[in-house]
Amino acid sequence: MINFVVESLNNKVKVINLAVESLNNKVKVINFVVESLNNKVKVIKSAVKSLNNRIKVMKLVEQLFKMGPS
Repeated sequence: MINFVVESLNNKVKVINLAVESLNNKVKVINFVVESLNNKVKVIKSAVKSLNNRIKVMKLVEQLFKMGPS
């Protein structure tokens, strides 16, 4: 009888361990998604910075044209 109870408890512990492992895997997936989103944000920030630099260049060129030939 005691062996049966111990075996039952061991099986419950195995189930709990599997559930914890499953949750850990889900956390890993979530972390991967967050990392991927962070990388996309970095790409977007880089693109915005590039566009801002192009706008600055265009404004400088526009000012040069307004000044006319020197």
